[in-house]
Amino acid sequence: MVAGKEDFTFPIDGNTTQKHKVKIVAVDAAGTEKEVEVKDFYVTKSWIIGVKTQGKKALPIAGGVLLLGGIGAGVVFVLRKRKAVNVK
Repeated sequence: MVAGKEDFTFPIDGNTTQKHKVKIVAVDAAGTEKEVEVKDFYVTKSWIIGVKTQGKKALPIAGGVLLLGGIGAGVVFVLRKRKAVNVK
């Protein structure tokens, strides 16, 4: 396959729960060869797989979301419990 001076794209099967591996070999006009391999990446729309693959980042993200939700619920609870005071 020849892409010339343009970007070259190729499809990768998506929306799976399995790791992918891609090996790309490029040869320029002078015959110089460059090889790059990308391992263990996911192509998916599943947020569960996204969280699982984040490793150490998943727990702080989930904790932050729960904290913000708790603060929001607390503010709503406090504001709803206030009673109107009539000033004469």
